[in-house]
Amino acid sequence: MRGSFTGAVADKKGVFEEAQGGTCFLDEIGGISPSMQARLLRVLQEHEIRRVGGKEWMAVDVRVLAATNQDLAEAVTNGEFRQDLFYRLDVVTINLPPLRQRADDIPLLTQHFLKYYSQDCGKPVSAISDRAMELLCSYRWPGNIRELEHAVEQAVALSYQPVLTPEDLPREIREQNAHNFPFHTAATTQFNFPDTPSLEEVKKRYVRHVLQLTDGNVSATARILNVDRRSLYRMLARYEIGPSLKDD
Repeated sequence: MRGSFTGAVADKKGVFEEAQGGTCFLDEIGGISPSMQARLLRVLQEHEIRRVGGKEWMAVDVRVLAATNQDLAEAVTNGEFRQDLFYRLDVVTINLPPLRQRADDIPLLTQHFLKYYSQDCGKPVSAISDRAMELLCSYRWPGNIRELEHAVEQAVALSYQPVLTPEDLPREIREQNAHNFPFHTAATTQFNFPDTPSLEEVKKRYVRHVLQLTDGNVSATARILNVDRRSLYRMLARYEIGPSLKDD
């Protein structure tokens, strides 16, 4: 409310009031303070809010989505997060696997970030080399999508050519891949396509290529592609690849 604190020169709606009749997304919910947890709990229980400096309570009808990279159940056990608030939020839970378990998404996300940052930086970077894409797909991405976005942004900013190469990627991606890539032949192979295949066709060819390198070894192929075995089997079915597979 106007005059409630220094700098409050006019009335202003808060987040929940702005979201009235809609959806409020609360990111990093595991990092809010105990006092904020208490205030949020009251909103979720009573469905009403009061402006800072105000006296009247206002009813709100808002759908709440909350996200966190922390284990809230463990935080409750450790006394770091209110149990009653946890149960208020834990109505429908969607567990999003880390990026390293969704290797199929990496090329699509990379192309999206590449297009965005090439426009944002005003640079004519429009493609990424096969080798650079291999490095991105084999990296474990401890920082998930935000780290991938930062890597592409940095690569675009440093690139002096229209196609990103391994030299444009952050050092940790190049170095970790050099230490952890199980097959040197897979890491050094370059693809020169006589045609112009779609991204989906490129992925299909690469999966077949890795299977040939591992002689059909499912576990080794999954490690190189940085996916779990179930994801690999789904990829084989989608691409209609039927090699002689081995479990170990």
